Amino acid sequence: MSYWILTHTYGIGFLIPQQTVAVWLTELPVYVFLASVEESYLMKEFSEAFKEYRNRTPFLLPLVKTNNNGLDILASTLILAALLWIILLFEP
Repeated sequence: MSYWILTHTYGIGFLIPQQTVAVWLTELPVYVFLASVEESYLMKEFSEAFKEYRNRTPFLLPLVKTNNNGLDILASTLILAALLWIILLFEP
């Protein structure tokens, strides 16, 4: 949807699609870092309740869930980066 908005609306189409994907790839690790910081805070604040929530809820992508939080982060990041790369490859 973001790509469609970028190419079909007035005012935000100043980036070419490749630049947009580059921005997304730059934002992705930053978002993962911020989400990790938030999880640390929530673990301190809500301890057991948050631990139970985290054990049953994926980190970033709904269908990517393992029993290892680090592996969840890595898998989610790689899947999203691959999707963005595919978008870039098939751009006319």
